[in-house]
Amino acid sequence: MRGTIICTMIMLAALAAPAGARQARDFDGHWIGIWHGGRTNDTYKPDLTLEDDGHGHISGEIHWTLVDAGQSGQDTKVGMSGIEFVQGHVEGGELIMNGVSLDDPNHILGMDRYRLVLSDDGNVLGGITSNGGSWTGTFRVERVH
Repeated sequence: MRGTIICTMIMLAALAAPAGARQARDFDGHWIGIWHGGRTNDTYKPDLTLEDDGHGHISGEIHWTLVDAGQSGQDTKVGMSGIEFVQGHVEGGELIMNGVSLDDPNHILGMDRYRLVLSDDGNVLGGITSNGGSWTGTFRVERVH
């Protein structure tokens, strides 16, 4: 677990820019990537769409697909999908986001909490997720152009 935390901190440091170099953050758009749960050892593919209202309030939806089930009994659900609806805000250059509802007929999801930063070029969004309170979920998506 310590290794996961150190790796996550290195990833966050690499994504963060010095305070003077930060540009206006644009979270709007379509993003695709990977999520891995350190506590649950599951791997999902998030397909994320975000909308910024221009005042720092963010809303969107994440279409999740289970890629690898780390929990026993979930193997039969690999390939299944569900949707998490999210809302959040920008706080000090960080996107703080929470799941607010699910469309999950296959029961593969839980609502999560997210602490994400945007790369300097605006093309990578990544960070950690609460993953049931352990904060061991790692989330990384790239902007789809």
